[in-house]
Amino acid sequence: MSGLDAYFSIRMPLINDPSNVVELPMRETSDGHYVGYWTAISNAVAEGAQIEIRATDEFGNEVRETADGKLYINTPSDDEPAPSEPRAVIDMPASIDSGKSFVLDASSSEADGEIVDYSWSFGDGTRASGESVYHTYHRSGTYTVTLGITDEYGQTDQVTQRIQAVGEASVILPVPRPGHGDVRTPFSF
Repeated sequence: MSGLDAYFSIRMPLINDPSNVVELPMRETSDGHYVGYWTAISNAVAEGAQIEIRATDEFGNEVRETADGKLYINTPSDDEPAPSEPRAVIDMPASIDSGKSFVLDASSSEADGEIVDYSWSFGDGTRASGESVYHTYHRSGTYTVTLGITDEYGQTDQVTQRIQAVGEASVILPVPRPGHGDVRTPFSF
């Protein structure tokens, strides 16, 4: 029988309020064959939702039928285990010279999916983001470096390591002298 007005709705588990259900139209693609589309938002989760079809003919006769099976959205299947938590790893020296730039690398960090965020805190009030970053400590001392990572599933991990900055940083500042123009004089602090 063709020419029906057909709709489908997705009934999520634990939502029993019929006023909360949205019916979506279906269109007839061939005689007696109807197709409907629904796009789930990225953070939608459904564990065993049911799809209900409603069809009405030109005389107002209505039929409702629940589809066999259940709908699972953003949930692991029996064949696919849930992703494991990511593991943040910092590769950096234990000691560096004050005033000299050095690299901090997180490329050995692990995740089942893609790591989408690398957040660094250097213990001196500065921050950075990226898998591999450069930093300079301008004063000697022991600093705590923190790396936080987030994977594509929204899972996070954080790791901290200590680093020792040794020596004094040298900075060259322009010091004007009367009659001689600008002269760069090195000094330490």
